[in-house]
Amino acid sequence: MLRKINFYVYIVALVLMFSGCASNPPISSLTNQERERVQNIIFLETKEIPKDSYENLGTVEGLACKRNLYASGAPTINKARQGVKIRAAKLGANAVLNVMCEENHEVDWIRNCWQSVVCVGDAIKIKDQSIISSLQGTEHKKQQPKEEKIEEKDILMAGTGWVVSPGFIVTNNHLIDETEKITGHFKNGKSIKLSIAASDPINDIALLLPKKQQKGKFPKSLPLANDVASVGETVFTVGYPHTNILGSNAKVTSGIISSKTGLRDDPRLYQTTVQLQAGNSGGPLLNMDGEAIGIATSKLDAVKVFQYTGDLTEGINYAIKSHYIAALIASTEISQKFEVLETDKGPFKNLEEAVQGVNDSVLLIKAH
Repeated sequence: MLRKINFYVYIVALVLMFSGCASNPPISSLTNQERERVQNIIFLETKEIPKDSYENLGTVEGLACKRNLYASGAPTINKARQGVKIRAAKLGANAVLNVMCEENHEVDWIRNCWQSVVCVGDAIKIKDQSIISSLQGTEHKKQQPKEEKIEEKDILMAGTGWVVSPGFIVTNNHLIDETEKITGHFKNGKSIKLSIAASDPINDIALLLPKKQQKGKFPKSLPLANDVASVGETVFTVGYPHTNILGSNAKVTSGIISSKTGLRDDPRLYQTTVQLQAGNSGGPLLNMDGEAIGIATSKLDAVKVFQYTGDLTEGINYAIKSHYIAALIASTEISQKFEVLETDKGPFKNLEEAVQGVNDSVLLIKAH
């Protein structure tokens, strides 16, 4: 019986490595009035306000959650506190009492998060506007906790995107979900502000468009492969892993298709030996014809798997197949897309030539 239980825990743990988790309501779901309320909500302690001056609207929770092993950055207190504000704003509150936060660096089975920070407080509505005005002045003077200042940089999510016909930028949904600002940075130094045109959270795909009409043409689009890749086929990716450590130039890794299915024979995924790091997320998985056969999405964490199996796994990485990208594009009814250059035709003679053929079409994505 014990062996069966251990096996079950192992399977659940592996599935968790690639699953999403509960999260805060997206900012895009807020009304204009609620967004304004979020900006003005203040955090207070009970001793700072008379008990008869407010109405308690209920307990609210904010969650910062690492959704899967491949999500870059760590959950932060700032993001969890922002979640508290969003939920309080939806209740009509203008302040939150007695906020407490807890960091959890282990798997959170209840919330289905790999790592998490949870903040909890009481949403309240202060009746007298003059009290609010005086307390807001005090709130702005408060010194933020030291750990929040240090972790402010973690709000920024960095990954990879690429140009796809008929004029979108494709990336992973987990990079840009619940973010306010998205920018793309091309190899030639050009930067653009982006917005979400369409998303597929289940398959972790998002399509982006420039916020404003751009002058000139963007780099050529990468064609999506029509055929399923073969096991043993040579593939590679171009991306921006760990830019704060490895630098802002694109990096190339290559390997083969290990399997036409992913974890537990998931048919949506390819398993590949192409090494992926945080920041490669959202990048194209390409064949030697320069076609995108998939989008880099996830990898197994060797240390965590070792804890459950005693086996140190290496070279197990996953990409969502390209026809899921094609399906999302086909379902998107947007007439204004950006203009792209014509796509080069493969096959390429070698990896060096293939990289040169696609490099300009891959860009660094930053979201916060």
